[in-house]
Amino acid sequence: MNKENLVSEINKFWDDKIIPALIEYIKIPNKSPSFDPNWEKHGHMDKVLDLAINWANENKPSGSSLVVERTPGRTPIILLDVPGTIDGNILMYGHLDKQISKVGGRKCLTEGWARVGATAIGVCVGG
Repeated sequence: MNKENLVSEINKFWDDKIIPALIEYIKIPNKSPSFDPNWEKHGHMDKVLDLAINWANENKPSGSSLVVERTPGRTPIILLDVPGTIDGNILMYGHLDKQISKVGGRKCLTEGWARVGATAIGVCVGG
């Protein structure tokens, strides 16, 4: 695959698969348990988890496996194992909950939208 085709495929995947999922994610008020003590009762984590599981299952590389681990009182863990062809391991970390709207001078645009490319998504700005 040449560079132009690769860039085109990446941009198409971003526009068609990633941005729509991010927009749906932003709509769910899934705050970190530090800021929402009743997070389990509110059920937002379950909605976000379902969104992430469905997205991953639709888009994961062939030969990979997805596992969700739950511990009572703790947020769930999603493990996506993608076998490789060389020795070694790589761990990438992320979380599905959101921090509060204002932290350390950063203001998150939770009420409005910001433009990223041709698509509007919520973002944190400032410093």
